[in-house]
Amino acid sequence: VQIWRSSAKELDRASRDMPEHGYHGGAVVSAYCIDKPQSMNAMKVCDSDEEAGVRDNASVGTPSTASHVSPVSPPLSSHPSFSSFSCDLLHDSDPALLWELPDLKRSTDLSLTAGAFGKPLDGAGHGEDSYFISIPALGVADGVGGLEKVLGHSSKDFADDLMIGCQRAAQLQPCRGADPCEKAECILREGYKQVTKHGAATAVVAYFDSKQNQLGVASLGDSGVIVMRRPTVQNLGGAQSSSCSGRSSIVFRSPSQQHDFNLPYQLSRLPEELQRKSLRSPDQPSDSLTFDVEVEEGDLILMYSDGVVDNLHEQDLLDFCDRAMSPYAAHVLGLPPDAATAPELIAKSIVLAAYVRSVDQQASTPFAQDARKAGRPPAECIGGKEDDITCIASWVSYEKLEGSK
Repeated sequence: VQIWRSSAKELDRASRDMPEHGYHGGAVVSAYCIDKPQSMNAMKVCDSDEEAGVRDNASVGTPSTASHVSPVSPPLSSHPSFSSFSCDLLHDSDPALLWELPDLKRSTDLSLTAGAFGKPLDGAGHGEDSYFISIPALGVADGVGGLEKVLGHSSKDFADDLMIGCQRAAQLQPCRGADPCEKAECILREGYKQVTKHGAATAVVAYFDSKQNQLGVASLGDSGVIVMRRPTVQNLGGAQSSSCSGRSSIVFRSPSQQHDFNLPYQLSRLPEELQRKSLRSPDQPSDSLTFDVEVEEGDLILMYSDGVVDNLHEQDLLDFCDRAMSPYAAHVLGLPPDAATAPELIAKSIVLAAYVRSVDQQASTPFAQDARKAGRPPAECIGGKEDDITCIASWVSYEKLEGSK
């Protein structure tokens, strides 16, 4: 497998500048520490607020004069070795990643092993994304940048308030007996009630029910969840143990909710004078889309702000999944537990890739494609979208509890 090295030095510098957040069963609200000069000559997607919400103020195709990562051409997804793009973090050419795995998955004593990584928009200080990890619950909030010019401050405090509230609600478990997706929506609703700061944010919350092996999802706006799975075979032996395609597949992806192009559904808390000017009722947690997703041991769950999926295609994300070894794969291949790829490294690889794509003015990105479909000017229909980028990666893994049989 060839290793793409065209921007390895730049990636290394960028990764050293960004803090790494890896947690297993703990809880955290993000605190980013990058503070780079604002990109010059930013091409704004929209200059005016909408009547019932605020567009994201991140830019498309923006030249980043002070970026630590130079724009790359051609687009990453067209490069034959994009899958080894973050080879320093994930596996490079380990043949074990190409073997088909036997179907020996366990259906009891499953839990989530999660880690997160985030990078704020260049020049945006701590950015406006936030997240929490409090197993069995996870959440991501993406503060709406377009409100800053009317509020006089960013939506970072609002997003942090929301995630802290959701974390508390998850720990209190206020919705006992409900379906997993109802618990996820309940966590979002109870967290929203505790917000005291002004601002707005999209949000997604997930809750893992280990009894039903279901992931409950409540998603509002364009933050979302993807569940990926590596294929298995009934037996591992003979010819089946030889190297072959181990292509992962996406078994679930939450849809985006948009009032209009780049105008996602969003929770908000605004001063009374701004509320009176709104011509549309504010979005509520009850407006979120909810899902109960069947998950299995070895599945990889990604939760993210839109900075990930606006810049990376599904195939890009699958490539990263293929470069990672799950705890299940390590188990059935007879490898030690620490052979599994740490989820925070997966999250970091994805965020770094999304960042490099975001500053590439020539890249073909999902956001640029959506802009073209929405009839935006041609100049806005090519290149990456610079934004805060946050990702939580989580393995569905076997975790034998002490005292269980």
